[in-house]
Amino acid sequence: MEETLQIESIQPLSPMQEGMLFHYLMDPASAAYFEQTLLTITGHIDMDTLAKSFQELFARYDIFRTVFMYEEMEQPYQIVLQEREASVYYENITHLNEEERNLYIRQFQLRDREQGFDLTQDVLMRLSVIQVEPKVYKMIWSHHHILMDAGV
Repeated sequence: MEETLQIESIQPLSPMQEGMLFHYLMDPASAAYFEQTLLTITGHIDMDTLAKSFQELFARYDIFRTVFMYEEMEQPYQIVLQEREASVYYENITHLNEEERNLYIRQFQLRDREQGFDLTQDVLMRLSVIQVEPKVYKMIWSHHHILMDAGV
């Protein structure tokens, strides 16, 4: 069953966004504007609370619900959707030894970077949590920089 998306607003891109879109179109596989941050969190993470908080950010801030349309148009537009599902990926790798965990995290980051973002349809921010020890987590926050220079 195909999902129906409801549009909240349509706006032109900011000049900075236009520049990033130009570079994206020149080389869609480029990671030039792919941002990725790795955080180490010690303590306990309540995954349900984290997922709800992440979703609340999407509900509160238009830019996180935005896609970019540019094909067959005179000028590109940012389309703010009324709703957008934010998800938090979780994985527990505490069964691996330290060397295997470090390798796994590096490979995960690389796969995430290689996945990139399709500006026309993807949620342009991802959050992944990988538990590496009983009370130690690696949080990988990935997003496209076009979100951070928004005109929305």
